[in-house]
Amino acid sequence: MALVLMLVVAGCAGETNVAYPELSSTRETTIVLIDQGQEPRRSLQIRPQLGVKQLVRVESLQRGRNTVGGQPGVDTGDIATQSDLSITPITTDDQGITLVNVVYDASGADPDVDMKSEVVDNIAKTAEPVVGRTLRVQVAPNGTAVQASFDIDQNVSESEAAYLRQVADQVATYQSAFPEAPVGLGARWSAALPLTINGISVTTTTTYTVKQIDDSGVQLDLSITQTPNGERFDVNSQTVDVVGWDVGGTGSMTIRFDRAFAIESKVSLAGKQTLKFGGLIDSVVVNTIDSQQSVIQLDSPS
Repeated sequence: MALVLMLVVAGCAGETNVAYPELSSTRETTIVLIDQGQEPRRSLQIRPQLGVKQLVRVESLQRGRNTVGGQPGVDTGDIATQSDLSITPITTDDQGITLVNVVYDASGADPDVDMKSEVVDNIAKTAEPVVGRTLRVQVAPNGTAVQASFDIDQNVSESEAAYLRQVADQVATYQSAFPEAPVGLGARWSAALPLTINGISVTTTTTYTVKQIDDSGVQLDLSITQTPNGERFDVNSQTVDVVGWDVGGTGSMTIRFDRAFAIESKVSLAGKQTLKFGGLIDSVVVNTIDSQQSVIQLDSPS
């Protein structure tokens, strides 16, 4: 699992709407086995129970400090979001890929975190396009979300489309990616997942370590690093150069093999991003990051 840092940005004034018949995210995860661990070993595979709904809450907290042009840093304050999801496996094909419907029942500011009123309003406005929508996710037996797509039945703005694509990307982080070989206690492997974070393409590499394992599921410790996939990007028609990017973190995850997504996970990321925005004077921006994300099971697995 990798925490996706999401800026809370409302649509620009005067922005035109564009028709999108479908918004989708397709990602290929590269898995490398490092250590198979102790005997006995088991093959790890997701076998979701069709029709059994899984209710989870995803909570995210971001704290940061920005400096622009070497000026004193500005504390961005807390940005805390909370989303309630209903996750239902629908069908499984001959290759073992399960179609999972993910419905965003609610999404907005976390009511338990004190935030500025304008931040709360901005979170609500940004999250509005996703509430009530169904994200269709194809989950492979090794746990990877090979495709995630929203059906769009109305015109959405460019900023709303960008947010929906980033949400589709984020779903890939709600489950582990398993190696093909059987593994046991202490096993380690890495999974490299390409993601787009605020218009910048990065690869998030998560190293998993097996802490507990049995026939029903597995508990994992996580170590995470991020690497930009290039030095220059076009973000909203503006050139952004990556001067520096040092972001990493740790976490844990509990998985049941009969559920489409992890029943519990916690991830923390920290670090610094240094970006240069083209066309602006003193446009070097340094973002200091401190973020957490958790997935909490709301229902009781039977």
